[in-house]
Amino acid sequence: MENNLEQTLNKDDILESLENSRKQAKADEIKANESTTTVKLPSNGLINPNITEVTLKRMSTKQAKALYTTSDSNYLTTLLMSCIVEPVNIKTTDLHSNDIIYLLFILRYISSPKQLEQRVICDNPVCRHDYIEKIDIQKLNVTYATPEEYKMTCKLPDSGDIIEFKILSEGELINCENIANRKIKQDGVKPSDEEWTRAISKIAYMIKTVNDKEFDTFKEKLDYIENLSYYDFETFNKQYNDIITSFGVDRKIISTCPECNNTNEVMVYISPDFFRLI
Repeated sequence: MENNLEQTLNKDDILESLENSRKQAKADEIKANESTTTVKLPSNGLINPNITEVTLKRMSTKQAKALYTTSDSNYLTTLLMSCIVEPVNIKTTDLHSNDIIYLLFILRYISSPKQLEQRVICDNPVCRHDYIEKIDIQKLNVTYATPEEYKMTCKLPDSGDIIEFKILSEGELINCENIANRKIKQDGVKPSDEEWTRAISKIAYMIKTVNDKEFDTFKEKLDYIENLSYYDFETFNKQYNDIITSFGVDRKIISTCPECNNTNEVMVYISPDFFRLI
């Protein structure tokens, strides 16, 4: 009996040792390779509790091909996903759009030593000087989600209904966009109503249950939303938006005009020149 127990312990010890060695070897490989970096995700497990950080590698010429195929509206996301090396099987459904934006800045930072540059026009009406601002990506402020503090139900003030909802991942937003586009095409939605159709489809995609009951069809969700009072509709929207604006990279910076010393609040944007590395 003691021999069997000793053999079992030895076997477990060996397996644990091998697994620890594998993890350490992987960590050493990533650490030794200066072309990769590991960062914490702003969503911090809100989308996928098992994924709170990713490891990115520097962009290669092969990956940069995505920049030349901009017929795909999600080409930047496609580029980013091809540069994630850990976790191996990560999908867009594991990431929030705020994660995508933050990771694009990190990818830009590790792929080139050249600072990001952005054109700024001074908002002093007397000056209006046009100049280039150099942006230190490392100094952009990042806040992280606190999933345990978020309330994922919303009681509507007029109807009294209780909506259980989810925070949409980047992958779900893409799927939602595809659903809305099919609806626009099938129903012959007027161009002036297309944005509303996309917006209401997105909200329907967020909703899991109402008063603990699921909907049988997506159309039933759409009908439910359209028949809400506008006050209920805005109450739900605000609670959702309060959550998704509580985390991510703050792209606002303060820039000083070299001509008049006026301070300008500038939004750092991802332009076509964002990945111009030289």
